[in-house]
Amino acid sequence: MGSCFVGTGPIVGSRARFHPLHRRHQKRCYARNSRSRLSMNVPDSGTGFVNCRRCGSDVVVELSIFGADELADVRCEECGRKWTADFVDVDVLFEGKIQKATELLVQKKSGDEQAAKAIGNYRRAIRIWVGNLPARIGDEDLRAMFDRYGDVTSARVIYDRNTSRSRGFGFVEMADEGEGRAAIQDLDGNYDLGRKIAVRQADAS
Repeated sequence: MGSCFVGTGPIVGSRARFHPLHRRHQKRCYARNSRSRLSMNVPDSGTGFVNCRRCGSDVVVELSIFGADELADVRCEECGRKWTADFVDVDVLFEGKIQKATELLVQKKSGDEQAAKAIGNYRRAIRIWVGNLPARIGDEDLRAMFDRYGDVTSARVIYDRNTSRSRGFGFVEMADEGEGRAAIQDLDGNYDLGRKIAVRQADAS
């Protein structure tokens, strides 16, 4: 991989030792070496790269590890750095070029078969908030409500720490955003549980 050096000359004044660039021999790489990526032997689909900002190495990641929040914990084998990667930072080798995984996902939804192959089985997940739940509803009941719409990866009712009673809301994660939105549209305002429940996409935070 290519690398670059950031160096500084003498820094005058009492604040010199606190200057963030006062590390004369520290090596940092901000550029990505496209040729190195294109020569790597990686699977044809479902795999991408994130760049380590400490050593400049490309870390191969399976797209399926990114959850509903589109974040995933990764580790650079070269320098040992660990960080939480964002799906928007993932690149994919596509038709001899480096392209953002998010762009390929849009192309896949528009019917591009080649883009669909590059993305593989990756599906953008969704996290759903469900409110005004009766006290009798538990995790399995919540899961059963959404199972008919698609793949539910998790369902959890939130309980009060002191009383262990349900706080009347919970969260559901579904593997496919489209299936999740269909569930939201169908279940929001539903009275099947004896009261009107509220269902919407959970905040990104």
